[in-house]
Parts: sequence; C-alpha cells; structure tokens
Amino acid sequence: MKIIAKGVLSRQRNSLEAGRGAGAEISASLPAKPKLVLCYLTVNHDQVQFLAGLREALGPNVPIVGCSGQGVMGRGAVYEDGYAASLMALGGDGLEVAVARVADVHLETRDKGATLGQTLREQHTSPPKICIMHYDPLSGVDLDVLLSGVGPQIEAPIMGGAAAHFFNAAMTTTYQYFGQEVLSKGAVAVSLAGDFTAEMGFSTGCAPVGYELTVTKVEGNMILEFDGRSALEVWRELTGASGLLDIMASSSVAIGVPVSGVEGGHLIRAAYVFDEKLNGMLLGAAVPEGTVVTLYHRTVDHALTGAARTGEELAGRLAGKQLRAVLGFECGGRTRPFLGMDATNEENRALQGRVGQDAEWAGVICWGELFPIDGKPGFHNYTFPLLALAE
Repeated sequence: MKIIAKGVLSRQRNSLEAGRGAGAEISASLPAKPKLVLCYLTVNHDQVQFLAGLREALGPNVPIVGCSGQGVMGRGAVYEDGYAASLMALGGDGLEVAVARVADVHLETRDKGATLGQTLREQHTSPPKICIMHYDPLSGVDLDVLLSGVGPQIEAPIMGGAAAHFFNAAMTTTYQYFGQEVLSKGAVAVSLAGDFTAEMGFSTGCAPVGYELTVTKVEGNMILEFDGRSALEVWRELTGASGLLDIMASSSVAIGVPVSGVEGGHLIRAAYVFDEKLNGMLLGAAVPEGTVVTLYHRTVDHALTGAARTGEELAGRLAGKQLRAVLGFECGGRTRPFLGMDATNEENRALQGRVGQDAEWAGVICWGELFPIDGKPGFHNYTFPLLALAE
C-alpha cells in the first residue's frame, strides 16, 4: 500500500497511560513506524503527560502534530466531555511528511505564516498536496493575515482548524502540539506529498436572517462599532445575551462577510472574545470599516443536510479509489451546544456511511475552520470541512 493509516479513539482517563495505549495500538496495527501522528485531546487530559506516553510508545523520531479540541471524533462517535483523544497515524511508501511550528503567532503574523510555509516547503522533495494547520484562536491572531503568509510559500490547499477548549464561558486557553512540546498562542502545521489523492469536502450550517449592519469602527480584527453604535450593545440587542458570559445566546448569531466563491456569497464569522473595556468583539479575521455585513443564524436543517450533501459529493469523487483515511474539522458551534450529542453523532455516523465505512477516521471539534476558497486559503466559522486521503 502506498498509504497506511490507523485511527485511534480513546476514553482512557489516565493521561500518561492513555498516550502509551494509543501509541501501542498504532504500533501493533501498522507494519512499520508511522511517518506522522496527528493527535487531538480534550483539555481534561494532562496534555504533556499524554504526549509523553505517546512518545514513549512510538519512539523518538515519529513527528507528532495536533491540538486541543472542544471535542474529538473517530469511527462511530464524537465526544465532547471528559477525557477523550483522537489520533490518526499515517505512513507508507507513497507518503512524504513535513512539519513546522511557530510561537506567538499573533505577533508579526504575516512573517510567522511565511516562516511556517517555507519551513514546510523546504522539507519536501516533491510539491505538497495538502497542508493541515492548527493555531490558537484566543491569541488575537488574524487568520487572513496568517494565511496570506503561509499560502504563497506552501502552494497547497490548507485545511484544519483552531485549537479549542470545552464550550463554556471560560474560554481562556487552547493548546497546540509539536512533538512533546505543548504550546499556547502558537501555530503548528504538517504538509503531505507523495503518491496519493487528497479530496476535500466542506459544508456550512447557517442561513441569512435578512438583517444588515455596517461596520463603522474596527481595531485590528476587533469590531468596535456597528452603524456608529457600540458593537457590544448592538450584539446584546440582536442575540438577547444577558452579559459577556452568556455564550449560548452570543453564539446563536453570526456575521456574514461578503465574498465571491462561497455558497451564499458570504464568509461566516463568529465572535470569539468580547472586550468590555473597548466595547468590542474579536473575530478570527478582520472586517474592514465600511463593510456591510449580513446576519446569519444556525439551523439544524442546514447543518445536517449540508453535511449529507458533502458526504455524497465526496463519495462521488472517491469512486474507484481506495480510501485510506478521513480527517474531520467540525466547528464547535455546530455540535453539542447546538445539535446536541445525539444529532451530532447521527450526523457523523451518516457521513462515515456515505464516504467510506472501511476508512480510518479521526478529527477534532474546532473554534474556526480552514478550507480553500476559489483555490486560495480561507478561514470559516460554523462549518464542517473533511479531508480524505486515498490511492
């Protein structure tokens, strides 16, 4: 086989033993050492201890890249509580892997992105076919700026998403993994080249509500005013949020930023952090002053039917190919907080049935997703990108 893959979904509570167990399962399942392990953990785990156990089982030379998540996914299940881990090990003669990381990604962001992409590209002997990136969304990084640095260097589609924490009001810290190193405010990436096919799918979960606002004042990627009024005041009126900690109400509405090349003509943006001193709301990417944005809201029908349609389209493009592995990067605003766990698991099991029952599956619940727009890197919210690796 040109590509070999093994997905592991763990609920072991002891972090060190969970890492050892996941590494042992990978080693027992593959005929040779993997060339890469993607690792996703809930924040209940001691991140350092899990990676230490994983490294102990895999040995010193296997690259490990990943991040914390609101939850994780694997074959047949999504978990957004307690101790959970999802891993995907990849190897085989047809696979070439490069890995890179940068710290303090919110500072000198474009240069950091260029460094990340260049570091990846220099490790390849053939052009990479896909790049997977994870980053800290709470650092204040502007993803459009970061992607503008990475994209021209790596010259490959970029997928992945933001590291996350459990969905609650205390959104304080996320983690990114590079080997045994655990970062915050960083970005990590892996690129893949070789004799395989990378197929991508993407679905949204929002619908417009027919209400528009003009962005009249910004500071970086923080919106300070809509229509000349405090952004926080307007947002509370629109969502019915009782305060900054009313995250369920605040996440019910999203902003549609006009752009060509995407379904509905808008990129969906969600507010990550609310700043009471500045009366502003932090987005994952800047919205220029003067932009007329459209309000969107999540709908169950859009989420479920969109995922089903994506699964059918992806299965069609995979027809006649041997599917080896699928990675999912679903938005945390779609899953347990909105669909509930029963519908979230139903959605994911249905996708697995449509795309490929025999493939290995892994993934993470993100706070921002990456998927190309018209061939260029793109940042999204409330979406569900899928990456399929096949021969």
